[in-house]
Amino acid sequence: MPLIYPREVIIEYIKKYITEDYTENNEWINIKPVFSASSRKVLGFNSKNNYVNDFKMGTGWSLQKFIQEYQGVSESEANRILMKIFMKYLKGGIKYERAEKHIKPVNLPTLQQIPPLKSLSDEHVLRNKIGSKAFRYLTSRDIGLKHIKKFKLSYSDTFDCFHCNGTGLIENDLCPICKGKKVNPYYGWMIIPTYENNNLVYFQARNLDKQSSFRYRNPSVARSQVVFFYDELKENDSIFITEGPFDAMTLINYSATCVMGNRLSEPQAQKILQKNPKEIIFVPDYDKDENTRRIIAKSLKKNINTLNKFSNGNVRIGVYLWYKKYGNKGKDINEINHTKIDKDLILYRDFKQQVKDKINEG
Repeated sequence: MPLIYPREVIIEYIKKYITEDYTENNEWINIKPVFSASSRKVLGFNSKNNYVNDFKMGTGWSLQKFIQEYQGVSESEANRILMKIFMKYLKGGIKYERAEKHIKPVNLPTLQQIPPLKSLSDEHVLRNKIGSKAFRYLTSRDIGLKHIKKFKLSYSDTFDCFHCNGTGLIENDLCPICKGKKVNPYYGWMIIPTYENNNLVYFQARNLDKQSSFRYRNPSVARSQVVFFYDELKENDSIFITEGPFDAMTLINYSATCVMGNRLSEPQAQKILQKNPKEIIFVPDYDKDENTRRIIAKSLKKNINTLNKFSNGNVRIGVYLWYKKYGNKGKDINEINHTKIDKDLILYRDFKQQVKDKINEG
């Protein structure tokens, strides 16, 4: 009978080889999927049975089989990886406590493991094959030089893995960045960075290969504390909250951020409120599917409640119903090349249930 590894070992494996962005629900530890694209944490690790299930794909593996598939290693190597973590656990080298229910915001440190980046505002960018491709991609989405300069958009054209110098190994273990493949995982990708107190704390990488089903790649850092474009948010200003960074960049003349999904974490809410905004306005995506709109509205209501809790209800909160004027030309605000906020389409929370009702309208 195979050894059942304790919860601490599974979490340590996830943090070391996949991501620090995980949530816990009873016997499940959930992260975003690694074999499919989704903004939701639909890949679950069952600590009771050492079973892994991708709820989106409807596919499951034993813990060892998952490691074989994910890291491209043999069964014996997968067992060696787990046993090494298990021995560390037995020696008391793994300290694990459940996260507190309410997490306070902290000043994020500078990212240490980042790919070598080149600025897309460099005058020689069009002479570089990857830089030129990234520039054309941005232009096709109506993202121009002013956006590139303001948001410090970059790209990576270094082929060898920057962490292991292309060897695939770190201290005889597989490199956690390239997973032993020796190649910089961000090679040929465009990079959207975000800064906090002038420190690079996070980034989103955008795949420029149109044939690939993997559009985005993020560093293995917990992002519940990340407020995108934090340093660009003005004090005592209206702050707009979108779903993704392209949506926020579209609103270049405003203080705009994104939560990389449709849920606002408590630390994110508190950090936004540290800017002392005069009002906070959500810019939700639009979807033709009625059920999806209900999900968006439900998340929006929770986000508003989170902000109200930490602001004691003293900050005016609203929703920008951009699609009321522009129709269903796009799912996201950036898809209709929209840059100007129309004040008459902002609905404030003063009318309580109207936010949910309006979002649910077809």
